Amino acid sequence: KIYNTKLIFEFLELPLNKNKTIKYKLKTKISHPYIWQKEGICGGVPVIKGTRISVATIAELEKSGMLVDEIVVSYPHLNHSQVYDALSYYYENKREIDKEIKQQNHELDILTQKNYNGSGKIILG
Repeated sequence: KIYNTKLIFEFLELPLNKNKTIKYKLKTKISHPYIWQKEGICGGVPVIKGTRISVATIAELEKSGMLVDEIVVSYPHLNHSQVYDALSYYYENKREIDKEIKQQNHELDILTQKNYNGSGKIILG
């Protein structure tokens, strides 16, 4: 299992005197205990631990206007901590997750076009 932990570096400058400062490199470890990813599980994308619900799914639900309470009601096997951790992970990795969402939407568009028979109905199967 690969748990998602991210190291963030920040710099702190402390003045010694009027003309000199000391720079400190601070390391902050951000952990996401409810998020994990593993090659071969849901395509290797980050998911909520113990589920097959991706961080991208939670992000899209929030983008559509759903509140965390509504997401928890819609997915009763999830709790608030899991959803908030998924959203936290999303905002820390927004570029990567947005790219994943765009790719999934593109694949869905292709599938839809491929199975559209011109009658206004999508043929699946």
